[in-house]
Amino acid sequence: MRKLIKYEDELQESLKDPKFKKMYEKDKVLAGLAVKIAELRYAEGLTQKQLASRLHTTQQMVSNWETCGTGNIEVKSLEKIAEVLNAKLKIDFIPRGHG
Repeated sequence: MRKLIKYEDELQESLKDPKFKKMYEKDKVLAGLAVKIAELRYAEGLTQKQLASRLHTTQQMVSNWETCGTGNIEVKSLEKIAEVLNAKLKIDFIPRGHG
């Protein structure tokens, strides 16, 4: 019988690989941004199309931001998103090994 490996155990093992860890950390940041944009949009009672209109962009772009469909969101775009969604943008650097 094959031994079952818990996800967390497998993740911790995979994180020992510097290349995997770098990709994981990058994706974790983008996923967090995607979720936050969607949460704020929902809290404001906006559809993706309505948010897109206020940002002078397309609904597809908003969808990409909310599903990590784009790997690069400019700070300028984040500032506009925050303004339209009545939020403040905070960008921070955290020393490695501290979260």
